[in-house]
Amino acid sequence: MAKKYYSVSVDSVEDSSHTDQLTVISRYLEGNRPVERFVTFLPSTGHKAEEMAGVLLAFLNRVGLTIQECRGQSYDNASNMSGHYKGLQARIVNMNKYAKYVPCFGHSLNLVGKDAANSCSEAVRFFFNFVQALYTFFSGSTWRYKKLKDKLDEKGLSESMPKKLSDTRWSCHADACQALVHGYENIIDILFEFSTDIEEKSECRITTKGLFDQISKLETVIFAEFWNTVLQRFNSSSKTLHSVQLNLNAAVGVLKLLKEFMNEQGTKFDAFEEAGKRLTNTEEYIVQHRRLQRRNVCQQPLDYGHSEEAQVMPKEAFYAKAFLPCVDKLLMCLEHRLGAYSEVCDLFGFFKNFSTMDSNPLKLQQKSCLLSTSMIWVQHLMIS
Repeated sequence: MAKKYYSVSVDSVEDSSHTDQLTVISRYLEGNRPVERFVTFLPSTGHKAEEMAGVLLAFLNRVGLTIQECRGQSYDNASNMSGHYKGLQARIVNMNKYAKYVPCFGHSLNLVGKDAANSCSEAVRFFFNFVQALYTFFSGSTWRYKKLKDKLDEKGLSESMPKKLSDTRWSCHADACQALVHGYENIIDILFEFSTDIEEKSECRITTKGLFDQISKLETVIFAEFWNTVLQRFNSSSKTLHSVQLNLNAAVGVLKLLKEFMNEQGTKFDAFEEAGKRLTNTEEYIVQHRRLQRRNVCQQPLDYGHSEEAQVMPKEAFYAKAFLPCVDKLLMCLEHRLGAYSEVCDLFGFFKNFSTMDSNPLKLQQKSCLLSTSMIWVQHLMIS
C-alpha cells in the first residue's frame, strides 16, 4: 500500500570522481514504525536554493509525488538550506506550509563544537593549531612516523598516533584529543629526542623544539584534558543522534543532557588543572609580559597620583580569557540549537504520552482525547 505522506532530506555530496550530486532520502510510516529510505542521487545543477528546489521538485513529479503531500523536511544548517527567507526549506514552506523544517541534529551539534573553538582565539592558539602541527610534523616523514609508532606500540598505545583535524567532522577532533592525552608521555619523549639529536637537520630540530615547548606548557595540557572530556561526550551524543529509530523528543533530551553536562564542566577547572599538572610536572603558567597602562588623571580626576593597573595572576587570566569563553560559547550555541526544535516539539511532543497509557479507564480516556487531538491536527494538515 502506497504511503500518502512523507518527509524528505536532501544533501549535496561529492563522489570519488569529484562530481557533485544531491542525495535524496525519504522517511515515512509503515504501521506505527518510521522507515527511512535512500531514494536516489540527482545531478546537481548548483548550490543555490532555487536550483536545488527545482531539481527536487522535478524529481518528485517524475515519481508521482507532490510537494503538497510532504509533511517534513530536514537539511543541514547551511544558509542555502536553512535560510528563513530564501533557503531551500523556506521555498518548500512557501509552496506547502505544512512541510515542517527540522534542522539536522548531527550537523547542529557539529556546529556547536566548531563555533565554540573558533570563537576563542586562546583555544586555537594553545591547542588546536598545535594538534594540527603535531600531526603534520610526524606524518610528513615516514621515519618520524615509524619511530613514534614503534614507541607507542611498545606501550600498547597504537591508537594514540596523532590524528588529523577536520573542518566538517568533529569526531576527528575527539579522536585527536584522545590520542594526545593517552599518548602524551611517549609523544613528548620522542619530541625531546628529535630536538636534541645533532644528526637531524637544523630545520627539523627547530620545528621539534617549538612543538616540545608547546606540549610542555600547562595551558596546552589543560585544554587537552578539557577538550578530550567535552568532545568524547559530544561524539557519544552525536552517535546517538544518528540513530534511525530516534524520535524528536529523545533527540531534544540528548541535547538538554549535553547542556547540563557542559554546565558541570564549567565548575571543574581545578580538576582539569590538576590533571594538567600531573602530566607536565609543572605548576607554572605562561606569564604574558606587556606594557602596563597608567590611568589617565585627566579622565579620572579623583585618582590622585599614578596608580598602576591591577595585576591579574596568570592562572586567573587563563581561566577568564581562555577556559570560560569556551564553556560559555558551548552553552550559548547549545541553547541556540535547542531553540530551533522547540516549535516542532510543542506541536508534536504529546505523541510521546501514548506509550505510557495502559488499560486504566481514566488513562484510556486521556489517550482517546490525545488521539482525537492528533486526528484533528492530521485533518488540518490534509486541508491544503
